[in-house]
Amino acid sequence: CGGGSRGIPRAGVEGGVTLGGESLKEGAICFIPLAETKGPAAAAPIKDGRYAVPVSQGPVSGKYQVRIEASPAGDLIAGITDPEALSAYVRKHGLPPAQVRVPARYNRQSILTVDVRVGGENKFDFQLEPEAPGVAGRR
Repeated sequence: CGGGSRGIPRAGVEGGVTLGGESLKEGAICFIPLAETKGPAAAAPIKDGRYAVPVSQGPVSGKYQVRIEASPAGDLIAGITDPEALSAYVRKHGLPPAQVRVPARYNRQSILTVDVRVGGENKFDFQLEPEAPGVAGRR
């Protein structure tokens, strides 16, 4: 995610992330522009259930897919701003599915979308549900 596009009006984005009703301790959130949105992606670390993307690094107005990743290496992966690189890092370092606690429907196969508006409030809270017991690791 991320990238510098000078002169394009951007929006700050902030909010909270819970998983199973508890604040997500650490991880990363990425806003990836959908086809009709012409602009850069944006990302931020998640710390103690909160994230914030400053205006200077924020997305432009439009629709975005939201990907959320988390693991015990959250502080390390939060600095990786490209969503594919983030997934590759998790795979490369062998973090087992039990440690990557956010279900695929919220990251690599995300069903989450938001509509960002420059000049709008852009506060998005995500209440994620964990995988049902016995589902994790199935393909």
